Amino acid sequence: ARSQVPPSFNEVRHTMNLAQVMAIAPTIKMICFDGDMTLYDNGKNFAYPALADLLCMLLQRGVKVVLVTAAGYGFDGPRYETRVRGLLDSFKGNGLTDLEMARFYVLGGECNYLLQTGPGAKLAQVPDAEWSSPALPGPKPRLWPEQSCARLLDLAEASLRASAQELKLRAQVIRKARGVGIVPGGSEAVKLAPTGHGSVKLKAEALDEVVFRVQHALKSADPPVDLPFCAFNGGLDAWVDVGNKAMGVEALQGFFGLGPTESLHVGDQFLRTGNDVAARAVSPCIWIGSPKETLKVLEILFGLLDLADAQSADDTPATFSGGATAGALATSSAAAGAAGGAGSSAAPVTPVRPQSPRRGGASGYQYALPELAVPSPSLTPSSSQAAATGAGSGPAPPPHLSLDERSQDDG
Repeated sequence: ARSQVPPSFNEVRHTMNLAQVMAIAPTIKMICFDGDMTLYDNGKNFAYPALADLLCMLLQRGVKVVLVTAAGYGFDGPRYETRVRGLLDSFKGNGLTDLEMARFYVLGGECNYLLQTGPGAKLAQVPDAEWSSPALPGPKPRLWPEQSCARLLDLAEASLRASAQELKLRAQVIRKARGVGIVPGGSEAVKLAPTGHGSVKLKAEALDEVVFRVQHALKSADPPVDLPFCAFNGGLDAWVDVGNKAMGVEALQGFFGLGPTESLHVGDQFLRTGNDVAARAVSPCIWIGSPKETLKVLEILFGLLDLADAQSADDTPATFSGGATAGALATSSAAAGAAGGAGSSAAPVTPVRPQSPRRGGASGYQYALPELAVPSPSLTPSSSQAAATGAGSGPAPPPHLSLDERSQDDG
């Protein structure tokens, strides 16, 4: 065990992720994923076959899978399909039925545009009357007054333009129906700020400054802004959206008839300038840093689900030497491995091929678990996450957290 070096921020993050997966596995019915740096690389399209296989297996198990993204393409299905083409193709390649494919949704613009996968793995709009019905619990973003949306975006746009001028950013402002953002301005923007920067890439520090300014402008508006919002640093740009992912996840819970203990949100942006942090108010969350980490989290989840299936088959709950049941399994050595070897000397958790591969052919790994003397975790989905107080809230990064460890990429 280490005696001189304390646990790092990322080691603590990995350990909490593992604890959360263990707590949610017995009741999970919906998993929401951020897009950039969670399911695919920043600004790129989905290209992780092993991750696609695991997502297919979740759909086959009856779990709702939702891409909750800041990308606001309205109800333009083909544009969203471009981003997740590799995943949609895997639905067909793995032989998913129409019913199984229909469990995959895309919620765009944080909480504003809901689409569902139909026959042929095509995305189509879910009618507002269905998921925004007054009869359902939860927020109704589609029913928010357009006048209120416009005022919020007017205030945000004014702040973005003022910041661009004062910070000498070679940027352009883009206004959408339910969002407004600042992006690199290209060669034409050089004329606007001859001594500035940002025609190709806007610096992370400048984007953070822009976000903090617009958050302050909206929170201090008089009269107050009467709608929730999300102002975040997307890594390559900065955006302000009407609504946030708390509204999106809670609306999905109401639509599917689920509670917080049955849903999980996975994302990379949990800093004060991120757009995943708001989801903590309504759902347990996993903080990852790349699609590869998402893959590992799902592999561990399937190890737990497979073990639960095995218990159900013989009706004999497995019990470890410390008294923990298999359903409350603690993978101490997996935590050490995920955290970069934090010093655990526990027996290793060994990945093994399943005896009978599932239809859909995931990455193919389960976890063979040794007898571990571990206590049953007391962490529960409802108590494990601190509630976010609104857009832009959340813990400040620890002082030692370097820029390359920060989740700057958009959702």
